[in-house]
Amino acid sequence: MKNSTLMTLLVVGCLCLVVLSINRGVIPGGLMGEPASIEDLDQRLFKADGSFDLPDGLVLMKFGATWCPPCRKIDHEFQTLKRWNVPMEIQKVDVDQDPELAAQYQVNSIPRLILFQDGRKVADAVGFQSAKQLTEWLHDATSPPLTGG
Repeated sequence: MKNSTLMTLLVVGCLCLVVLSINRGVIPGGLMGEPASIEDLDQRLFKADGSFDLPDGLVLMKFGATWCPPCRKIDHEFQTLKRWNVPMEIQKVDVDQDPELAAQYQVNSIPRLILFQDGRKVADAVGFQSAKQLTEWLHDATSPPLTGG
């Protein structure tokens, strides 16, 4: 009994140390890391008037959970997208609170991102992405396909 209690305390202590290290920036990619600035984005993402070159009717469904660090971290990136005025609606689905919806979309890993354009699924991704990566993913997923000629 004593050994299992000591082992549990040791594991919890290590996990707390890792979380604190990530939050303080000791481990790269922490929650407090600075997002890329809008000036760092590829110019192909913008129209001539400076607005994002993304179509109307974009909805991003993010499947995640409150206990999932990458899910919480990507929420910070969504705030950056909001500050950048990226024209998209974000719907967050907690897989623990809505397992039926998660099963309907065959969510096996989180965070899972599914992008819809005018009600049609156009892209799917799993895992953390920075605001810059998300913006490039959105652009690539909604750009008209190139045709050879």
